[in-house]
Amino acid sequence: HCGSPVRIASSGFIIVTSFSLIGRSVVGNTNRPTRKVEHLIKKVKDVRFNEAITFYRGERMEDVGRMLKELRKSKGYSIRKVADETGFSLSFLSKLENGKTSITIRNLVKLLSFYNVTLADIFSGTQNKKVTFKVDERKVLQSSESITLEVLVEDKSAAMEPLIATFQPRARYTETLEHGGEEFAMVIKGELRFELEDVSYHLREGDCAYFPGTKTHGWENLTDDTATLLMVTSPPSI
Repeated sequence: HCGSPVRIASSGFIIVTSFSLIGRSVVGNTNRPTRKVEHLIKKVKDVRFNEAITFYRGERMEDVGRMLKELRKSKGYSIRKVADETGFSLSFLSKLENGKTSITIRNLVKLLSFYNVTLADIFSGTQNKKVTFKVDERKVLQSSESITLEVLVEDKSAAMEPLIATFQPRARYTETLEHGGEEFAMVIKGELRFELEDVSYHLREGDCAYFPGTKTHGWENLTDDTATLLMVTSPPSI
């Protein structure tokens, strides 16, 4: 376990302030916390770092569904057209857009590909082009596979798409991925099984892989602890 990546705002809410990918964190406070907040801090200290990220900064499923719904409408597509073109059922798409179900990473990639957008496209908004990206502004998505995706760069014009994937204990891609371009991946924490077509690799902290995104691939956490993977795709495909 690592220290709690939180600070106490004057309102009494606990929010993430900063973190290091190798497990160190900084804890600060703006006012002396109340006894109730001190109790919350004690509880948060027992929460693993990446779980805290998901809980305090993760996009709620309702928010993800809402963004996908707005994206569909901006394209002028009916939900039936999306169902017909992608193979997803009307029921699934409706539940997804209304935050009633979750989605696998493979299906998210498939849906975003149909809309011809990436995660950076739907998160970057109309802001001016940025050079630095603050950790406390980072968007975090939770897949149905117990894997979180952190969008590191929210820039729709970027030529690369860097993401951090956090795998809960024994979590794995339930379906292999396939996308265009090339991909670089590096294990930041833990041990992962990397499958590239019919070949399997056991990667540990510091190990990396570089491969064509057109080849089917998948990842699996081999441990009872969380595992963290840095992924960079070019051109952006997720």
